[in-house]
Amino acid sequence: TGIVQTGGSFVASTLDVKDAAFLAGRSMTFDGASTAAVVNLGRIGSAKGDVVLIARTVQNDGSITAPEGTAAMASGREVVLTDGALGNGKVQVKLPGGNGQVVNRGSIRAADVELRANGGNVLALAGNTDGVIKATGVANKGGRIFLTAEGGSVVATQRLEARRQATAPAEPDRRGRKGGAAKTVTAGGDILIEADAVTIGGVLDAAGIDGAGGRIVVTGRDVTVKSGALLTASGTTGGLVLVGGDRGGGRAPGGALFDRPIRNAGRVTVESGAEIRSEGSSGAGGKVVVWSDGTTSFAGTVSAKGLGGGGFVETSGRDLVITGGRVDA
Repeated sequence: TGIVQTGGSFVASTLDVKDAAFLAGRSMTFDGASTAAVVNLGRIGSAKGDVVLIARTVQNDGSITAPEGTAAMASGREVVLTDGALGNGKVQVKLPGGNGQVVNRGSIRAADVELRANGGNVLALAGNTDGVIKATGVANKGGRIFLTAEGGSVVATQRLEARRQATAPAEPDRRGRKGGAAKTVTAGGDILIEADAVTIGGVLDAAGIDGAGGRIVVTGRDVTVKSGALLTASGTTGGLVLVGGDRGGGRAPGGALFDRPIRNAGRVTVESGAEIRSEGSSGAGGKVVVWSDGTTSFAGTVSAKGLGGGGFVETSGRDLVITGGRVDA
């Protein structure tokens, strides 16, 4: 039943931070050998700022809200909290904690969400509650979910939703003339997941409501999309879904589809009953890539169709095993 509510930012950590860095209020480095955990069983909220939990083990079984900021949970021995100006989020794990983990069974709602446990494990688990991770950005900003565990694993059976408000151009009148004001639509956001081992068993939802679909990137050394999982970046026009790598492993003549290099998976498995969607409800279909440098086993369903034109689908690997998979572009 505990409640923490603040107008500015709230940071809880069992690691140390230097007084000068804290008073300066800019980039802060948290470090130390403490193995003590940070656990939230109640409600933590920030009306205007961020909520950040840092420790060797971080656990949320309650709720975290930061509608105008970042909600972050980070595991490590040295963690840097920045202003996020570089576009890769606000939290960086510089030194792994060793056997550390981030566990979310509760609800997280923020403009951006980051769960990072480099050298450890990130677990976004569907429990007995209505736990969900939602990143809802505004004014073409935010709407991003990061789950990273370099040297560790990510298991996501929880529902993840990424949306952002975007400005759509005014529609022409019947004579083709520009008229009216631009309108605000809800487009898909970004979901970015990377670890040595990645297992997706829930819903990754970066679909646009009345705007374009967003982007989903899931990669690592070994990636498994389980039966019953859904990855969707559909919208008025289809978005982008990359599982295990970019087009042609990032070496295609037409160029990569994502704006940053993506680690190529060594093995990717898309099980029967798994679905990947990047459909366009009024415009063109989107783009989907399932790639590995090793064995790609594909038995799921991919749809990149669009009312305004077909999309693009690639399923590739050094060894490609297709058992009952279905693709519609």
